[in-house]
Amino acid sequence: MSRCLIPQSRFQNLGMVRDMKQRETLIRVDDESRRRKVDTAQEIIYDKRYAVNSGAVENLLKGESLVPTLVSIEVCIRAHQI
Repeated sequence: MSRCLIPQSRFQNLGMVRDMKQRETLIRVDDESRRRKVDTAQEIIYDKRYAVNSGAVENLLKGESLVPTLVSIEVCIRAHQI
């Protein structure tokens, strides 16, 4: 999972001081909206049996470069409401 939301148009700044500032200001946040999109994508894939690369899943996740999986630490945090 990517950790920041740096657009491709700013890739020329990689390794520069500006790049580090952008990584701090454009950091990806694990919020309810992101979790809801991932949960919905999983429902589409597992319950409705759509392919991972189907239009329904792509339309939901592609805009933010999300993937329909949760990292194990996320599962642990959600289970314990940390």
